Formats: sequence, C-alpha cells, structure tokens
Amino acid sequence: EKNVAMVVISEVTAGVVGLCISSSLWLLCTWRLFFHTKRCMRDRRCTAIVLTPRRIFHALLWCAMTVECLSYADLCRLIAFADSRAKAERIEYVLAEVMGRSIFEFLAFSVVTALWFTTEAEARSVSTNERNLVVDSLPRVLLMWCGLLVATSITQAWDIYEVDGDCCQGSTLVFRGHTLVEAISWGTHSVLAVVCINMTCKRIMNLSTFPQTLLRIRIRVLIQALLPMAICAMCYAIRSIWLLAQLTQSSPTVTASRKHLARWFWFVWFPTMVPTVTLLYSVRKRDPRINTESGDEPLLPSDPVPPAEAFISFRRFVAEADLLSPLAAMRISEDSDDDGESDGGVIDVEEAEENHQC
Repeated sequence: EKNVAMVVISEVTAGVVGLCISSSLWLLCTWRLFFHTKRCMRDRRCTAIVLTPRRIFHALLWCAMTVECLSYADLCRLIAFADSRAKAERIEYVLAEVMGRSIFEFLAFSVVTALWFTTEAEARSVSTNERNLVVDSLPRVLLMWCGLLVATSITQAWDIYEVDGDCCQGSTLVFRGHTLVEAISWGTHSVLAVVCINMTCKRIMNLSTFPQTLLRIRIRVLIQALLPMAICAMCYAIRSIWLLAQLTQSSPTVTASRKHLARWFWFVWFPTMVPTVTLLYSVRKRDPRINTESGDEPLLPSDPVPPAEAFISFRRFVAEADLLSPLAAMRISEDSDDDGESDGGVIDVEEAEENHQC
C-alpha cells in the first residue's frame, strides 16, 4: 500500500491549488487592510496613515499573499518569470519560501504575538519585574529572531540570485543555515505563544469571581481567549518540526520534497491558511480613535499625560481590545468593583461575552 506521505503531486496541480488558496487569502487581506485604513483615507484632515500594530499586521500579510500568488501563478504556468525552468524555479522559491513565508508571514504573525503579550500584561496588575519580563524580555526575544531570520533570508535570496545557468541550487551551506534559523525561529515563536497561553489562562483562573460563574460560561471564555493562540502555536510548531526534518536529509535542496503532497499540505498550505484566517478574525476590529483638532487619529502613546487621564485612556483601550477581550472585560469589571463603581460583587461574564461578540 502506498504511503500517504509519498503521494506525488505535479507542479501544475500544486500551483493551481496554491493559487486558489493564496488568491482567496489575498482578497480577504485586501478587504481587511482597506477596512483598517479607509477611515483615515476618507478624512481630508488626515495627512498620513498612522502605523498601528493592526495595520502593520494586515500590510505584512497582504505582502506575503501577493508574492505567494505571483509564485503560484508561475508554478501553474499562468505567467513565466524566465525562459529557463530552472531559473523560474529559483524565482518561485525566493518569492514563496523566502520572501513570503520567512519574511512577511513570520513578521506579520510576530506582530500579533507581541500584541498578545502587551494586551495580556496591560489587562492585569503586575509587579514591575513581572511586567518587564512580559512586555520587554519575551517580545525582544521574538524581535531578535525576526531580525536574524530576515538577515539570513536576504542572504539566501542573494545566494540563489547569484547562481548562473540551469542550476536550481545555491550554496548548500547557506541553504542549511537559513533552514536552521527559520526552524528555530518558528519553534521559538510557538514556545512564546504557549507561554502567553499559560499566563493568560492563569490570570483568568485566578480572577476572584471567575469560579462563581457557570461552567459552560467559564469554558466559553477560556476558549475565546486561548483558542487563537493555541491554533497558531500548533501551526508554528508544525512548520518548525518540518524544517528540522528537512535538515536531516543527506542532501537538501531548494526543490527537495516539493513534489510530495504531504509537504505542500502540512508545511505550506495548512500553516499559512489556518493562522491567517484565525488572526484576521482576532484583529478584525478597528483601532480605537480619539477626537483631536486635526481629526480622528488612532489612540497611540504620544506626549505624557496626567496619570488620571492615562488611566482612563488605558481602561478605554482595554475595553475596546478584541485580542483578549473576555479577559480584559472581566478585568475592567473587577477593577470597577474595587473602585466602588459597580454595585455588584460578581463579574458578569455573560456581559463580557456579549461585548466580545459585538
């Protein structure tokens, strides 16, 4: 019986399937990117589009889907990058594997992971040391691997570009180095997502009034807060494991295993499509805005403001956050109880869920 992992798929078929997936995601990313920027585009008083984490995420993801669509279009012979098939394969690899996956996709997903840590830290009361660990140290680890992966990706792309003739392969050493760095980067990204899941889960479970709610509501709140992180962590881990397995091959090449269906599905399509759709839904809400004399602008850190105003702005930010909205909503309710602003002693988790769904 034929091993399913060894099922062969032609380049044209893989190109058609990949183009359908990437073009669908490209349309989705284009719609969401326009949704997050049209407010400023319609306002004549707005002279520039302010870069926010949500807008950066959508822009990077849009770039990833664009270059991947171009790569798949050549793979299924809709367009031709070069007369030589070997040169076209090198261009496809650089577009899809290096620029699309290693640079744009990884950076886009990293923006959301860093935003997870920031939102989770701001939604709870922590000591100075713990806050430094959550907000500064862990995102900086991710930033370090982002920089290293981008540097090795550029080196890999340049090495392939320098190849002459019909050879499909650049330097094996450069290829192995890029593969190793990318494997560690995706693995680190997966571990950081798991760490964020752990911190968020502990925080939700430690809320004083959380055990008093109904079991089904507690489960629903946990799922809403943790499921996107768990899905992304799993996909990052799959990609890291596959890259490490690729390094164990005796002579890995840029086109190694590209004819196998398992590689296309588990390494290329699944870890791209699932996190993309999940994160696009997670960051679907627009950035909060404030009214200024120059027009509506996103609510971003700017000049120092009095502590009272900063506290009010922070609570508004958490109330409108959607990445960890069940946690944030419950935290605000608890803070309100502590400040004497609420007349009840139990957190209304059902109301928090309704706020999340709005």
